[in-house]
Amino acid sequence: MNVTRGCGVALVIGMLLVPTACGKDDVDAAKKSVAESIPRPSSPEVADSLVTAGKKVFGSKKKFTKSQAECVADVVQRSDLSNKALQQVATDPTAFNPTGKDADVIEKLADPIRACLTK
Repeated sequence: MNVTRGCGVALVIGMLLVPTACGKDDVDAAKKSVAESIPRPSSPEVADSLVTAGKKVFGSKKKFTKSQAECVADVVQRSDLSNKALQQVATDPTAFNPTGKDADVIEKLADPIRACLTK
C-alpha cells in the first residue's frame, strides 16, 4: 500500500469518528435566534390590544379599562416574557396560552397583574 494513500484512508476514517458539532445545542441556538428575531411589541401596542380584546385576558372577567391595560402592558413588556409570547398578547390576547418558560414568567407576574386590575 502506498504511504500517501494509507495516510489519506486513515485521515478519512479519523474524520468519520470525530463527532460533529450539530447537536441539541445547535438546534436550541437556532430556536433562540428565531425567537430573538421576533420584534418585541411596545407597551402601548400591548395596552391597545388588551383594551380591544374584551374579557378573559390574564384572568380578568371584565373588560380592561385603559388604565388597567396600560398597567398590565407595562408589567408584561418589562418582564422576561419571550418576544414571541408578548407578540401573541399584542396580536390576540384572548388566545394567549403561555407554555414552558413563559408560563413560569406569567405565574410570577400574577400578583403585579392582579394589582393592575384593581386600578
